[in-house]
Amino acid sequence: MTFLNRLFKIIKYFIIVFIIIIILIYLFIQTGFFKSQLKQYVVKMLKSEINGDLKIEKIEGNLFTKVILKEVRIVDADEEILNVESISISYSIINIINGKLFFSSFVLSKPYIRLIQDVSGSWNFEKFIQYKNKKEQDNRTKVNSVSFIADNIKIEEGNIYLSKQNEIRNINIDMTASLNIARDDIDINIKKIQAKIDKPKIEITNLSGNISKNKKDLIIRNLHLETKYSKLKLDGRISNLSNPIFDLQLDCPTVSLKDFGLIGHNDEYKEVFSSRINISGSLDKLEISQIIEYKELKVSNEIKANLTIPDINIYTNIRNLDLEILSIFGLSIDKVHPKGEINLNVKAQIKGKSIDELISAVTVNILPSTLPNLQILNSTITLNVVRREIYLKGMLNALPEDFDFLVQGYLGRKVFSISKFNIRHGEAILTSEGTIGLRKNDNLNIKYDFKNINLGYISNMFAFVKIIGEIDISGELRGKIDNPVILILMEGKNISYKGMSSNSLKINAQLSGFEFPPKGNADIEALGFEVDGYSFDRTKLNVKNNNDIINLDLEVEKDRLNRFNLSAYINNLSTKATSVHINRINITVGANTWTNKDSINAEFTKKQILIKSLKIFNENQEISIKGKIGNIQDIDIEVQLKAVNIDIFNIILKSNLPLQGFLSANLKMKGNYAFPEISGILNLYNAALGEFSFNNMPINIKYAKRNLELTAYIERDNEKLISLTGKIPIDLSLTPIKQRILYDGLNISLETKNLNLNILSLLSKQIYSSGNLNMKLSLRGNPISPNAWGTIDIINAKFYHFAIGTEYRDINSHIVINDSIAIIDSLILKSGEGNAELSGRVFLKNLDSYKMDINLICKDFRIMSTNIFSGDVNSNLVFKNTDGSNNLGGSITVIKSEYNIPTKGKIDIGDIEFIDVKTQINIVKPKQNKLSELFREMNMNIAIFIPGRTWIYGKGIVAEVEGNLRLIKENSNSILIFGEITAIRGSYTINRRIFTINEGKIVFTGIDIKHAFIEVIASGRVSDIIIEVILSGTIENPAVSFRSDPPMEQSDIISYMIFGTSSDKLLQSEKASLKGSSFNILVGFAEQNIEDFLGKRVDVITLQPSQGIWGVGKYITDKLFVKYEWMSSQDESPQTILNYRLNKFMDISSKLGNQKTSGMDMFFRFGY
Repeated sequence: MTFLNRLFKIIKYFIIVFIIIIILIYLFIQTGFFKSQLKQYVVKMLKSEINGDLKIEKIEGNLFTKVILKEVRIVDADEEILNVESISISYSIINIINGKLFFSSFVLSKPYIRLIQDVSGSWNFEKFIQYKNKKEQDNRTKVNSVSFIADNIKIEEGNIYLSKQNEIRNINIDMTASLNIARDDIDINIKKIQAKIDKPKIEITNLSGNISKNKKDLIIRNLHLETKYSKLKLDGRISNLSNPIFDLQLDCPTVSLKDFGLIGHNDEYKEVFSSRINISGSLDKLEISQIIEYKELKVSNEIKANLTIPDINIYTNIRNLDLEILSIFGLSIDKVHPKGEINLNVKAQIKGKSIDELISAVTVNILPSTLPNLQILNSTITLNVVRREIYLKGMLNALPEDFDFLVQGYLGRKVFSISKFNIRHGEAILTSEGTIGLRKNDNLNIKYDFKNINLGYISNMFAFVKIIGEIDISGELRGKIDNPVILILMEGKNISYKGMSSNSLKINAQLSGFEFPPKGNADIEALGFEVDGYSFDRTKLNVKNNNDIINLDLEVEKDRLNRFNLSAYINNLSTKATSVHINRINITVGANTWTNKDSINAEFTKKQILIKSLKIFNENQEISIKGKIGNIQDIDIEVQLKAVNIDIFNIILKSNLPLQGFLSANLKMKGNYAFPEISGILNLYNAALGEFSFNNMPINIKYAKRNLELTAYIERDNEKLISLTGKIPIDLSLTPIKQRILYDGLNISLETKNLNLNILSLLSKQIYSSGNLNMKLSLRGNPISPNAWGTIDIINAKFYHFAIGTEYRDINSHIVINDSIAIIDSLILKSGEGNAELSGRVFLKNLDSYKMDINLICKDFRIMSTNIFSGDVNSNLVFKNTDGSNNLGGSITVIKSEYNIPTKGKIDIGDIEFIDVKTQINIVKPKQNKLSELFREMNMNIAIFIPGRTWIYGKGIVAEVEGNLRLIKENSNSILIFGEITAIRGSYTINRRIFTINEGKIVFTGIDIKHAFIEVIASGRVSDIIIEVILSGTIENPAVSFRSDPPMEQSDIISYMIFGTSSDKLLQSEKASLKGSSFNILVGFAEQNIEDFLGKRVDVITLQPSQGIWGVGKYITDKLFVKYEWMSSQDESPQTILNYRLNKFMDISSKLGNQKTSGMDMFFRFGY
C-alpha cells in the first residue's frame, strides 16, 4: 500500500505539475511577446516559400483551436499582389497529432488579389514564386502524406483585380465549400459560389455541386452553373483514369446569347437556345452527340472517333437555318429581302497521326436553300486532303447565277503552295496563285486578279452594307509573313457607299506591315466624286508613310473655278501627341485664291487638339484660328477675319442671299460645347443687301449661360439707319434647331432712321418699293411671340407688286404700338386717280391680332390693274369687334372695271410631257395660306354695287354688266354670295359670225359659286335664218342649245353657223372637215365635237375647189377616203391621195403621181 500510495502521490504531483505547465504555457502563448515571436517565425517560414515580402499585422486566437491572421499582405518594391483583411482558421489539435489536418472552418475575409499581365505575356505573380531544385522536391515527396479536411471554406467579399494587356477587369467573389483530401482521395463539395465581373458585366448567381476523385475515377454530381440569363447542368463520371472511359451528360436547357454578347461587349444579343451533349466510350471508341435548337433551327452533330489512331468521323445536319439569326449577333437583314433559309448536310472523315499520313475528306451537301436575292438548288462542295495535297472544289447551282470555285494546293514543310485558285460568279472572275511561308520570317509570294466584281452582291448578301458599283483589282502579296508587302491596283466605276459616290475611282498602293497606319504609299484618284451633297469633278490624294512621318498631297477640284490643294506631313503618330504640319494650302473660290504664308501647325492628343497657328491669306483678306479644342469641358478658340469678301460664304454655303461686302471679326470661344462662352466683334462694311447699301454694320456679341447679348447697327454716310441692342435667349449647344430658341427672356430694342423701303424688293423680284421708314420698337418676353412697344412711321412710300398691277403711292402712316394695342392714327395712300385712308385700332396678343376696330374709306381707288382684272372702287368698310365678335360690314361700289375671262384652248402635242405610267407620281399640292383666327371666325356683311361700266371680255364675247351682290359670312362658315348680275349689252362671235346678246344674267343664291344659275340668249342672222344660242344651267355644268326661225334641226343650225348652209347641202370634204372639228360655245364653258350633232350624214361625193386646187373624192368606207386632185397650173402633175384613219388619234396619208409631193405621211391629233 505504501508503494501504491507513493505511486499515486507521484502521479498526482505529476498531473498537478503538468496542468500547471499547461496553464503556464497557455498563459505564455497569450502574451504579446509569444505572439510577436510566433508571427516572426511564421513570416520567416512562409518567406522561404515566396520571393516577395510577407507582412502580417498581428496574430490572434487561442492557438489551440483557432488562429486569426490580421492584415496579411504580399508585396515587393513595386507593387502589392495580395491583401487579406483577416484569415481565420479553426482546427483540432488532437486530429493534427493523429496525422489529420482537420479544419472546422477556413475563412478569408475581404481578400484582394492583383493580377497583371504585361505585353510580353508574363504575369506579376510569377516573380513571387520560389522554384525548388529537384533534390528538395524529391525530399518533400518522401514525407508521409496526411489527410486534409476543411469542413467549411469561405471567401467573403473577395475581389480580384485583373489587368490583361491594358484590359482591366474587376471580379467580386463569395464562396462557401468543403474539401476533404485523404491521400489519393479528394472530395470537393461546392455549396455556393457567386461572382460578378464588371467587364464584361457577367454575373454568376450560383455554382454548386460535388466533384470527387479516387485512384481510378473522377465523379461529377449535380454540378449546376447559373448566370443571370443561362442555366446548365453537368453529370457523369470518367472511369479508369489511366485508360479513361467517359460517361458525361451536359444539359443546357437555357443558354442566352446575352451572356455571349456581354463577353463581346454587345448588349443587343438577347435570344435563347438550348443544347444537349452526351460523351461516352473509351478513347478508341469515343462517341459524342450534340443537339442545338433555336426557334425552327435544329443542328445535330455526331462524332465517332478512335483517338488512338486517330480516326474521326463527323456527321452534321443543319435544318431551317434562317438568315434572321444574324440579327441576334447585331447584323441586320433588310426587310425588303425575302427570308433566307439554309439546309445542309456535312460529312467529314479525318485519319492519320501526322500530316504526312493524313487522309481527310469533307463533303458539304447544300439542300434547296434561299438567300437574299439568291436561290440555291442542290449543290455539293468537297474538300480532300491526301497527305499534303489539298483539293477544294464546288459549285453552287443558284438562281440567277451559279458560283463555281476550285482551289488546289500543296502544304510543304516550309511553304503552302497555291497552284490553282479560281472563283467565278456571273461575269466576275477571281484568280490567284503563289506560295505562303509557314513561319513568321518565311517568304510570301501571292499574285491575285479580280475582274468584274459587282459590289452590289455584297449588299444583296449583307443588307447592312449599302454599297454598289463595279471594280477590278489586281496585285501581289510579297515580303515576309510577319511583315508583308501588299501591292494593290484597283479601278472602279459608279461606286456608292454611305453618302459618298464616284463615277470613276483609281487606287494604286504599296503597303507593308500590320501597323496602323501601314507603311508605304498610295495614290487615289476619284472623278465625279460626291459626298453629303457636295460634288467635285476631280479628287486626287497621295499618301506616303515612312519612318513615322506621313506625307499628304491632296488636290480637290470642284469645277474649273473652285479648287483646293494641300501639302502636309504628320509625325509622331504612334506617340501620345501627334503633330500635323501643313506646308502649303491653296483654296480657290471663284476669282479668289487663299493660301498660307507660313506653315500651319497643330497637335493632336487623346484629350485635345492644339492649333498652334492657322493663317490663310488672299491679297488683303486673312483668316486665322488658334487655340485648343479639348474634351467636352475644355475649348478655347480665337478666330480672326480681316477684310474677307462675303461672297466666299455664299459659295461655300450654296446660298443665293444677295449680300455683298467685306467682313472683319475677332471672336473668342471658351468653356464647353454644352454651355460655351462666346465674345467678340464682327463688322460687315462696304456692303449691300440687294439694292440696300450701307457703310458699316458692327456687331458686338457676348454669349453665356444661354443668353446672347448683342449691340449692332447699320450705318451709311455716318448716319445710323438701323440699330439693335438687347439680349436673346438662345441655346447654342448641339441641340436640334427647333429647340434652341428658349421661351422667355427676350429684351431687344430696334430702331430705324430714314430706312429706304427699297429693301422690300429683297422679298421678291416682283416687288418694287421706295420711301422711308422710321421705327422704334422694344420686344420683350417670348422670342417666338413677344410683346411690343413703340412707334412706326412710313413716309412718302411707294409699293408695286406684279400680281396687283398697280402702284400704291404717297403712302404715309403713323402707328403706335403699346403692348396689346396698335393704334393706326392714319394710313393714307393713292392709286389711279383716287385715294384710300385706313384708321383705327388693332388689339394684339403676342404680336398676333385677335380683334380690330378699323375704318377703310376708298374714293376712286384703283385696287388692281392686271390682264385679268382692273377696277376702281368707292368703299366704306368697318371692321369692328362687338360683344366679343369681329364683324366686317359696309359697302363697295365698283365705279368701273374690266374682267378678261381666261380661256382654254388646244395644246400643241410638242408641249406635252409624257410620263411613264409605271412610275409613281407624287402630286405636290400648293400650300394653302392659313387664315388667322381673327379672319377665320369673323362675321361679314358687305354690299357690292355694280352700276355699270363693268365690262367682261372673253373668247368671242364682249359685254357690259350691272348688278348688286351681298357677301355674308357667319363665324367660321364659308362666304355666301347673294344677288344677280345682268348683261346690259354685248355681243358673242361664233365662227366669225356676230351674235347680239339680247338678255343674260347670273343668279347667286347663297350656295357654292359653281352652282350659280346662268341664263344667256344671243341671236344673229345667217343668210335668211335667225339663229339663237341659249346657254343655261350652272357655271359648273352649263347646257347649250340652239333654236332658229324658221325652226330647224340642231345639226342644220350648226351647219348654218359654220358654212352658211344646211348640212344636206354640204360638200363631202366640208362634212369630213365638220365631222372632225370641234366647236367652242361661250368662251370655253362648253366644247363638243360637231359629230355629236351631225351623226353620220357625211357619205356623198364632193367637188372641192380650194386655193387653185381641184379635187374629186369619196369615202369608200368610214375610215378610207380616196381623192383625185389637180392644180390650175399646167406645170404640176395630178395626184391621187389615199387617207386612212387608224383611230381617233392617227391618220396615214399617201400621195402618188407628183414627183414633188409623192410620199407617205402620218398625222397625230391630240386635243386638250
